[in-house]
Amino acid sequence: VQNSAVGTRSKYLCAPIHFSGSNDGTIRLWKCDPNKRKITAITTVPIVGFITAIIFEPAGQHFVAAVAQEHRLGRWSREQKARNGFVLVPLLPS
Repeated sequence: VQNSAVGTRSKYLCAPIHFSGSNDGTIRLWKCDPNKRKITAITTVPIVGFITAIIFEPAGQHFVAAVAQEHRLGRWSREQKARNGFVLVPLLPS
C-alpha cells in the first residue's frame, strides 16, 4: 500500500513490472497482471529524500532514481538529510 502521494512512476520494458517513487523516501516495485486486473507489491527500496524520477539504464540491469531534498513541483516540505543527486540501484542481486 502506498500511503504517500506518488511523485513519479516508470515501467520496466522487459517485464510487467512498474516502479513508483514518493515523498516518503521509498521506491516501490509492483507486478502488474493485466489479465486479472491486479497489482501486487514486490519489494521496496529505501532511499532518503524525495524520489523525483526513475529511469532504466540501456542494458536493463540497473535503474537510476533522481533524489532531491524537495518535491519536484514545489517547496511544500523539505528532507534535510537528503542530498540532491542520483542513485544507481541494481535490478538483479549480485
